[in-house]
Amino acid sequence: MTPQPLDAARLISELTAEAVRASVGSVGMLVRDVPEPDPGHLLTKLDLVRRDEGVDLRVAYLRSGGERVIADLGLDATYFSHEIERAEGWRNERALAALIVVVAHGDEAKLSSLAEFTIVTSRDLKRILVERAIGEEAGQTEVLGHWWMLLGGDDGIGLGQLIDYYLALSGKTGNDFIKASSREISLLGLLPDLNLFDDPRQASIKARLRINQDLTRRLQMLTPQDRQKITQSILGEKEPDRKERLQSGLDQLHRTRWGGEGMKGLSLQLAEELVKAPKRRPNGTKRPSEKASEAAARALLDDTAAGQLDGVMTELRKAVDQFDETQLRPQSIRIVPPEGGSETIALARPDVINFMKKLLDEGVYGGLVQVAESPDLEDALRRFNSEWHVIARWDRESVLEFLNYFAEIPEGKGLVDRFLAYDRARSGVLPMIGVLATEPLLAAAHPETRAKLSDLIDKYEALIDFSDRLHGTLFEAYGAEVNDALAHLLLTDTTLVQTAGKTYAILSPTHPLYLWHYVRYSQIVSEQQELLGAKDRELVVQAAGHLPNFLTSVYVPPAAVGTGKSLTYLGKLGSLPYFGEQVESSLAEDGVGAVRSVLETQLALEPFSRHGFRLALVNPPNAGAYLSLLANLADDGLLTGAHLTVYRRPRANESADLRIDEDQEDHVAATFHTLAPGRRFTFDVKPLFERDLAPKDAESFHSIVVFDQSSGKLNQVKPATHPLQPLALPQKLRYR
Repeated sequence: MTPQPLDAARLISELTAEAVRASVGSVGMLVRDVPEPDPGHLLTKLDLVRRDEGVDLRVAYLRSGGERVIADLGLDATYFSHEIERAEGWRNERALAALIVVVAHGDEAKLSSLAEFTIVTSRDLKRILVERAIGEEAGQTEVLGHWWMLLGGDDGIGLGQLIDYYLALSGKTGNDFIKASSREISLLGLLPDLNLFDDPRQASIKARLRINQDLTRRLQMLTPQDRQKITQSILGEKEPDRKERLQSGLDQLHRTRWGGEGMKGLSLQLAEELVKAPKRRPNGTKRPSEKASEAAARALLDDTAAGQLDGVMTELRKAVDQFDETQLRPQSIRIVPPEGGSETIALARPDVINFMKKLLDEGVYGGLVQVAESPDLEDALRRFNSEWHVIARWDRESVLEFLNYFAEIPEGKGLVDRFLAYDRARSGVLPMIGVLATEPLLAAAHPETRAKLSDLIDKYEALIDFSDRLHGTLFEAYGAEVNDALAHLLLTDTTLVQTAGKTYAILSPTHPLYLWHYVRYSQIVSEQQELLGAKDRELVVQAAGHLPNFLTSVYVPPAAVGTGKSLTYLGKLGSLPYFGEQVESSLAEDGVGAVRSVLETQLALEPFSRHGFRLALVNPPNAGAYLSLLANLADDGLLTGAHLTVYRRPRANESADLRIDEDQEDHVAATFHTLAPGRRFTFDVKPLFERDLAPKDAESFHSIVVFDQSSGKLNQVKPATHPLQPLALPQKLRYR
């Protein structure tokens, strides 16, 4: 008899039979919520396991076709049935030591009576399929073995997709198998990626998989406006070959979305060109540009520049309000004033803005978010889903429930009035959430919005001052309950995020303590602009992008998470400060300026190093920022070649996530062009043992930058045993 070819149903049957072998010794196993197997093939396999392998089995096949197949195959009714009642009877036989196997659809009646059985679902069969693939051709190379392990651990790829992928590769060997592994990933809901395995490191392949998934989601969510922009860009393309290639990609994208042809004909590389294409550089002189913080400072110093702030604010607000949930990467927003002048550049974090918009609203001041499966805050922001992860919200009703209780005494009514005044002032600021989370100084420099922000800060100060003065009176009247009530005021406009064993606090864009120093800076500069000379004015503009954060910690009251916590300042998410229990690799890029200053100094002292500057970073928070830094130094003529090596410790994220926007990515790619022969700029990621502070002596670098190496624990400084305490007595150092 000619063997039947392996199809999806027969493969599921074989995976299920393998799961049965692995469950020997259990009371029973219930196979449910998996794709439809081939009943004849599965029952034949299980009968062979029972007879030839000596495994004592009892099988109840409850899915469609079970009764007919059992009869057609002539299977012994002692061991095979199509009824749930028969499985219950086997389970109740005390002397029966056989493994009871129940194959069900998942919605059959009486399945709850088999609660003690081991449950086998699609996730388990997916794991077995990965093991099977690695045991075959995929296991011949380490790269493909890692690739299949990544697919097995990715919840976004279902069993059905992985089965189709496995079957498409079936029968291929050697180079044909490797080529098909990258081309057939359209069956996984991904775009074919011909360069998937060019860099064989697991971290690189994992990063390409993430990029592919993000881009696929983005293409699936394209709006008519997005498609119109792509079409207009292609029509404006001057290079015939590129224009033809992009048009072909757009046609394929249309067929993918409406013709049902799938994404097989649209590669990752072409899709990236479509989404970004074509970015033509302007002819002639490049338009001058400045950061949004610099534009804000100039508006405070110059009435002419202040007149342009209206248009910049309007365009920035329009841009940040259009972000959707699929946009996770930072975005550069370029605003060109209609009357000419410098281009204003703002860097936004769409993931942070969308996160805040889900937690803040009229009468809603933040909340508690739990993403237990995330190891850190960055991962939690990527996974966040408001329907699943929001555990509690701080809202107006909860606060007023306590404050109205205190209104029974005359002083308590004043507290309610001040809270409602603060709430009204906050409502006037809420529409600016996106702008405040991106460029708060721009909003503070604008006279109209500064007035609203000042009013919010004043109302908050009045509320907190009155609460402080009233605390003693309330405590005498109500006892310790007053502390729980006033704790709700501390939680206002603070969002708590709990990940795997960690707690973080993020100040909302509308938090008065976050807005205060931007507003105060704007007020002082505006009032004293006539007193500042040309040099002072330039210093004010330079300082605008580096305003200090005076909040070193925040306190989370027990009312939020059961126990009070003091959280230390860790860094910024975009412009928003965030706090945590343990010191860790910051998500901010605060060190880029300092590192640039060091590199410029060293290049001036050792000008020969500009042809091949070797830089090592140990546990940097964001390697992408330093790739961009080297590219900028190359543009400025300070570098003609460089090699960047990023070292990661075992406890750190094994990959080097490049949190850069699309413009920065294009800029870096043009400098670190990986496919060019004899390239002068290179990038590498290497592991570093826990006991090593820095790379070994055998590895030579011009500069090594070591980022925070603490274990994440806060320790008290020991008392000094002598009166000369270096931490207390700063001194000037003389260099000879």
